[in-house]
Amino acid sequence: MPTEWFYDQTSSYLYLWTSSGDPPENHKITSKVSTYAISVTNTSSWLVFSGLNFFGTTVYMKGLSGKKDVHNIVLDSLAFTYPSYSKRMLKSVALPNTTTLYYLGLLTERAGNFTIFNCSWCYADGQTVTYRGADGHIENNLWHHNDFTCVGNGRLFHSEGVRDNFVRNVIHSNGPSIGFEPGIGNSNDRVLGLSTGSTVKLNLLYDLKYLQNDGSLIQTEIPAQSGVFIEYNWGHDTLKYSLRFDCGVCTEKTWGHNGTMRYNVIWNTRGLSVKGNNHSVLNNLVFNSSIASDLFLQTFTEVGKKGENNLTVSTGNILEQGPCSGSFPGTCEYPIPGDFKDNYVGNIYSNLRDPDNLDFRPKTTSEFLSKGIGPYGKESVDHGGTYWIPGRLLPQASSPIPPNATVTAKCDADLMWLTGYGAEKHNVYFGTNQTSVMAAIGPTSDAFLVQLPSPSNIASPGPLKSQTMYFWRVDALVGENTVAGNAWSFQCEE
Repeated sequence: MPTEWFYDQTSSYLYLWTSSGDPPENHKITSKVSTYAISVTNTSSWLVFSGLNFFGTTVYMKGLSGKKDVHNIVLDSLAFTYPSYSKRMLKSVALPNTTTLYYLGLLTERAGNFTIFNCSWCYADGQTVTYRGADGHIENNLWHHNDFTCVGNGRLFHSEGVRDNFVRNVIHSNGPSIGFEPGIGNSNDRVLGLSTGSTVKLNLLYDLKYLQNDGSLIQTEIPAQSGVFIEYNWGHDTLKYSLRFDCGVCTEKTWGHNGTMRYNVIWNTRGLSVKGNNHSVLNNLVFNSSIASDLFLQTFTEVGKKGENNLTVSTGNILEQGPCSGSFPGTCEYPIPGDFKDNYVGNIYSNLRDPDNLDFRPKTTSEFLSKGIGPYGKESVDHGGTYWIPGRLLPQASSPIPPNATVTAKCDADLMWLTGYGAEKHNVYFGTNQTSVMAAIGPTSDAFLVQLPSPSNIASPGPLKSQTMYFWRVDALVGENTVAGNAWSFQCEE
């Protein structure tokens, strides 16, 4: 088929069927010629790698031994395209060599002190990153279209670290079993109780594929559950679970404990799955789940397994289909365990403003506001308020709500957006004339609507008319500089 290729090891010839069927010499052919463009070993430290593009290669940073560890390394704004690939054409079944940032010693406070910021990985074969460190910061990164061959270990980002800070990342359109899983360290780290307390916050995860049918967008194994906070994430559109506290064949002696899932928005998935005990499931919104419940609380009746989730607290959640409890996900055999109270089960559309257009705020008339139910509260209701939106911060304002080009927004819609990185203020322009909106500069412009200080990101345009095309733009102000935004549009319907 076109674009297929084959390497003959005997003759050392590479055969390529081009997309157009003509000879390869008529095309620019690129190939992988190195595994690692940069290798850092042997006690190297206090290094910053910034603003580099890697094609068909990646970086390796790992000491020669625990006494010759690497540490205090920053990967900043690096773009990895086809960074790692298997050698199966050469009849090798070894796992691909990945981007590696690895501390060998015991993971005490800030061991390694690694930062991965604003980087991107795309089109990797197998997992993208192998990481080990303590209290590391993995923030504002992007992963898309990786691992569609299942030659990795089922993880997109393989953390062998502890107390990961995984914040404001975007993971979409990838193939492995798991989107992100907090690290658990090694056996020595776990014996010393060092593997607790990761933070997984403000991430956007969607479209996790199905070559490996088990897994979830965010999965937490037993040793990492204690003290973990999975919060303020959006997860959607996968046939897998969204958030999961997992265990294999486990009893009360091996359950995970004391994990927290809170203030997450989940839709078009298998919902939440909670195994173990003493967990907290708070103020999540889950709807359009593909199975009969939005929250699965595992429990058993056999001797040695009784009492799973009997001390788990589930409160303040909005569950369109409600909870379920049983010995296997999807089975509803037993009463709901633990402290299940002050949750809402039922039609979400009567209480939320416009979930189909990513406005998950409660209506001003909803009991959710007075009772503190769901992931958004009074701070997000009015003009000038703050509506948290997960994902990667770009230099310009992004992630418009109503979504760009929608024709089904509500006619009482507010304008909301993800703030520009480092922006102190935002100027909002709005109107029915696209040219006027795009040409507007500053408060004297006809299309100028309002200036809001960060983190405020809710602007009211006033009453809207159905079947009218509206245009808007948000400029990010960073000191004396202005980062112009893109033009967005929408129509509303009554």
